[in-house]
Amino acid sequence: MKFIDALQSVMKKTDKVPMEKLEVSQVQNTIEKLCQEYLVETDDKLKIEVLPERMQAAVSALQNPLFLEKYEFQQISDSCFLLKLRELDLI
Repeated sequence: MKFIDALQSVMKKTDKVPMEKLEVSQVQNTIEKLCQEYLVETDDKLKIEVLPERMQAAVSALQNPLFLEKYEFQQISDSCFLLKLRELDLI
């Protein structure tokens, strides 16, 4: 009986992982779409507010290295972020 309970516990944990990755992917796609639409010039800034239940996914999306190549972000409150285009240094 303990083996079955342990197996069910492991299966529940593995079922949750793809959903978390899907949530991060959805949040990342939404943020990138907004950035592409509203951040055109280097002076442009975009303020977004994240729902508390999506905060972990948003932070993961914002810290993605591919995202950070294009954009910079700054957390300005518990639930708000300020985004802007990353300035490229030309040599």
